[in-house]
Amino acid sequence: MKPDVTSIIGFSTRRGRALLGFYGALTAVVAVLTLPGTISPVPALLALALVLAGLVVLTLPGREPFAWRMTLPVVGIVIVVTALCSWNLRHPADPGYADWNLGATTLLLLVLALRGRRLVAWIALAAVAVVLVTASVTLGEAVAGALYTSARQAATLLVGTLFAILLRRTAHAIGAIQRRALVHASRDAATAARVAERAAQNARLERDARPALERLLADAPLVPEELEAFALLEGSLRDGIDAAAPADDPLAEAIRAARRAR
Repeated sequence: MKPDVTSIIGFSTRRGRALLGFYGALTAVVAVLTLPGTISPVPALLALALVLAGLVVLTLPGREPFAWRMTLPVVGIVIVVTALCSWNLRHPADPGYADWNLGATTLLLLVLALRGRRLVAWIALAAVAVVLVTASVTLGEAVAGALYTSARQAATLLVGTLFAILLRRTAHAIGAIQRRALVHASRDAATAARVAERAAQNARLERDARPALERLLADAPLVPEELEAFALLEGSLRDGIDAAAPADDPLAEAIRAARRAR
C-alpha cells in the first residue's frame, strides 16, 4: 500500500474537521467585520460561502491524492473567490483586512497540496496571480502590489508544499517500518508454530509410545490384543492420528476401524 499523507494529518477525522471548522468560523467573523471595506456586501458574502464550502469539501474522506471530482471544485472556488473580492474592495491600495480572501484561498490550496495535489495547487495559485494582476490593471492600481501579494501567498504555499513532501517521506519510513515489523512477526509466528508442533509431537510420543516401548521391553509375553494395539499405535503415529483420541472422534474411529479390518 502506498504511503498516505492524508491518513497522517487526518483531515477527515473529527479533530481535523474541527480545526478547519474553527478556521472557517474565524474567517466568517473577519469577513463580516470587514464588510464596510467592500463596495457591496453581496460578493463578499458569496465569497465567504464559497470558502466555507471549499473547507467542507477538503474534509471529505479519501486517500491521497485527492479525487479530481473534489479537487477541481476547490480550484474553481479559489479562482472565483479571488475574482469576487478583487473588484469589490473599496480601497484596493490599502484594503486592510478586507482582503481576507487571500489568506483563505491560500489555505484551501495549502490543504489541497497536503492532500496530494501539489502541482494543481501551484497552478491554481498562478491563476490567482493572473486575476490579481488583471484586477490591478483594470482598477488603475500598481501591478507591483499584486505581484507582491502573489509572492506572499506563494511563500505560504511553498512552506505547505515542503511540509507535504516531508510528511510523504515520513509516511514512506513508517510504511517500511510496518512492513519489516510484519515480516518479523510472521517469522516469529512461524517459528513459534514449529516449536509448538515439535512439543506436541514429543508429548504425544511420550504419552503413547513410551508405554508401548516399556511393554515391549518387559519379560511377559505379548497377547494378540496387545499386538493389535501396537499395530494401531504404529499406524496412528505414522499418519499423525492420535491413537488416544476420544471414542466419539469420527475420523480417528474410522481410521482405527479400517486398520482392524485389514
